[in-house]
Amino acid sequence: MLYLKKLWGLLFLKSFRDSLSHGTGTSGTSSSLLVIAHVIMLAGCSEGLDLGSGNSPPEFGALDVFRVGENDLTVGSVAAVDPDNDTINYSVLGSDGSSFQIDDSDGMLTFVESPDFENPADFDGDNAYQLIVRASDARQSTDIAIEVVVKDQEEINLGPYLPLDIAEHDYQNFTEFDTSNVSIDEVFTTPDRLWSLKIHENRLVIASSVNGLFYVHDLQSEATTELDMNTVIPLYNNGQGGIFDFEIVSNPGSTVRLYFAASISSEEGAALSVHSFALNVATETAEMSDYRKHFELPASDSLYHFGGALKVVDRTMYVSHGDRLERSKAQSSTDHNGKVLRLIILENGDLEAHPENDFLPELPLVFSMGHRNPQGMEWIDFTQMLISTEHGPQGGDEVNVLVEKKNYGWPRATFGEEYGGGIIGQNQVEGLQDAVTYYLPSIAPRAIRYVGSSAAFPTLGNSLLIASLKFERIIALRLDSERPSQSYFDLSGEGRISGLDLNDGGEIFVATHSIPGRVLKLSKN
Repeated sequence: MLYLKKLWGLLFLKSFRDSLSHGTGTSGTSSSLLVIAHVIMLAGCSEGLDLGSGNSPPEFGALDVFRVGENDLTVGSVAAVDPDNDTINYSVLGSDGSSFQIDDSDGMLTFVESPDFENPADFDGDNAYQLIVRASDARQSTDIAIEVVVKDQEEINLGPYLPLDIAEHDYQNFTEFDTSNVSIDEVFTTPDRLWSLKIHENRLVIASSVNGLFYVHDLQSEATTELDMNTVIPLYNNGQGGIFDFEIVSNPGSTVRLYFAASISSEEGAALSVHSFALNVATETAEMSDYRKHFELPASDSLYHFGGALKVVDRTMYVSHGDRLERSKAQSSTDHNGKVLRLIILENGDLEAHPENDFLPELPLVFSMGHRNPQGMEWIDFTQMLISTEHGPQGGDEVNVLVEKKNYGWPRATFGEEYGGGIIGQNQVEGLQDAVTYYLPSIAPRAIRYVGSSAAFPTLGNSLLIASLKFERIIALRLDSERPSQSYFDLSGEGRISGLDLNDGGEIFVATHSIPGRVLKLSKN
């Protein structure tokens, strides 16, 4: 009977090892952002390997589930104890054993190289690693089978990527999301074209229109309040003018302060300006008070390229100003055209030049230069990174990481060309900042939002969502691999997508730059 027990143990161990060597071990189902190690003890095997009377084999105790983030080396301790106090040596076997190493002194299991979810190194490429850890006291050994499942984690790789291949810059080669189980619901409509959209505390949907109105929609009561800025500002809404981006900043009490960029009329034409007002969000009907005009830039008779992207990070505000169709001014150190500005929000809500600005002596507001028409901005907190979308000419739309005192090249450097054909500048110029990625042909990028994780759309985790005005799409840009990758939601027929935001559950709200202006919600069925 003892002989049969030993034989069964040896046959079981051999069968289990064979299955691992062929990649047929158990597969993991752990949650995202984690590496999960599932431990299986191989009972009876050590007795079958007894090489000396009276010796007890090493013993593995109860092990907790290991949790290790992607890109980390350490998996965790799988230390065994020896009842005879013999010295224990460890080894790692199995189909994925070569990806790991273990320390004889404490049984600490680590990856040889940190795991990269986008480029899996396991046997069958599914990010599930199968291995066996063996503890031996030189006379007997005990094995333990482990499966390690690698899951995705927030990360952004900035390359450099340029130049891109056609599958990376041409929207016709991007992968389309399967929307068969996606519901597109209309939240509310407006009689004019919308531009920017924000979700406030999962209850209010606030949208701006080019005609000068803010729409505040309560998702609970379904009531919509209109706030008309034409009563307080001389709005200029010809051409590409109107109200642009806005940000909601906390205020004491029951109000928030809403800062917005807009084009206003002047004797010289139209100018980009920044304004704010207090918004009572505690009442059933939104109420505006304490309107303030903060500043306006020099005017131009151009109808185009106002910029108007606006982002607030803590008490710092960034505002983009386009070249207003005067290209050379984007490279001028004495003109605000083609610049991104940085300001500080004071305790009383007013604005002034950020105290750390020291880029262009004659332009104390300027943060960066060499821009054509940036219309979207996003802040990625875990990387402390400001990122923007920028319209190119015919082709050459860009996604840029904005860095203080950098020159982004327009019009000296661009992947676009003149409308109808013709060279504008070089693709890249030494000393000038390259885009992270570009679009050729153009997609007309507008709002941009970062998705760390999404309960509604898990596959969008660690993506940058970009509203495409031109093709009624939401582009999902991933920069977490060796090369950028792009996919998209096709919203053809819904309207030109301009505004974009997400609630805490990851549902996507969009605003359309069409008549009627519509706010839509994308959610899983």
